[in-house]
Amino acid sequence: MKNTIAERILDFLKSFPPFDALTYQQLFSIASQVLNRSILSLWLFSRVLWF
Repeated sequence: MKNTIAERILDFLKSFPPFDALTYQQLFSIASQVLNRSILSLWLFSRVLWF
């Protein structure tokens, strides 16, 4: 399954040190974690507003 958003985050990060020294797989892992935490934060925020 292709994760386009994570790949866009990866493309952004790879332009800046120290991320430019990491492998594609390492950057993809970091980008996926950033994406997952962002989604979780948005979900939690929406639950707080709902109550």
